Amino acid sequence: METVAILIVLASLGAGLFGLINLVKPLGLLRIRRRRYAAAVVAGAVVAFFCGGLLGAASQPGGLKAGAERAAKEREARAGAGEAPKPAAAVKAAPPPGVTQIEFNAVWGATKVVMARCDDPLRRAGEIVGTGDVYAAYPAVQRAEQECNRAMMLMRDIAPPKSAKGAVKRAFLDAREACSTTAFIKGQAMEKLGRVINGDARPSAVSDAKAEIENGQMANVSCLSKFAAAATAAGLTLPEFRDQADPAPTK
Repeated sequence: METVAILIVLASLGAGLFGLINLVKPLGLLRIRRRRYAAAVVAGAVVAFFCGGLLGAASQPGGLKAGAERAAKEREARAGAGEAPKPAAAVKAAPPPGVTQIEFNAVWGATKVVMARCDDPLRRAGEIVGTGDVYAAYPAVQRAEQECNRAMMLMRDIAPPKSAKGAVKRAFLDAREACSTTAFIKGQAMEKLGRVINGDARPSAVSDAKAEIENGQMANVSCLSKFAAAATAAGLTLPEFRDQADPAPTK
């Protein structure tokens, strides 16, 4: 489940940054005196974060599917509040279809391509950080920061489906903004992690890096959840969820 994965990652962050301090600047007060031991701690925690990209989260739809279903039920409850049941004869025919599954898949596919520009360098940087080679890790983290910042800008160029109107269009715009923000936060996390790798072992620097990494992981879920909500608003389903839910009709 996505929730379990998040809890595991967040629990590992403290250990990862603890190891990173010792990797960059061994402290006599601490018992982890050898850098290779610190690197092992970092490898288990930091790589776990880097592998928690958008596609990795999408492969575990249980938690997000439940969130999308809850959002749909809340919208139905709000829409039906204060309205008396109507006779069957008074019920209007369903409106013509709006966004098609094909249109949605095109926008979602473009989103995954853009976000992969951020997530792939993050994974590679995580692997390098895990080796304990700070001289190789620093430029890798810098590159990940740059790519995530590019992904943030590219996300803003992804347009909602032309057939999306009203609340459905707003849901797509919200999803796009959430994913753009996710890329930005990940870039910020890499900037702050780079400072620690570069030797800034102050408690405030480590705390900032830890907080930003946590924000990046949670923003990942927000990006996916917003797209799940946009799909629900359009009466569709995220492609990754279709095996776990009743198949949405292809329009």
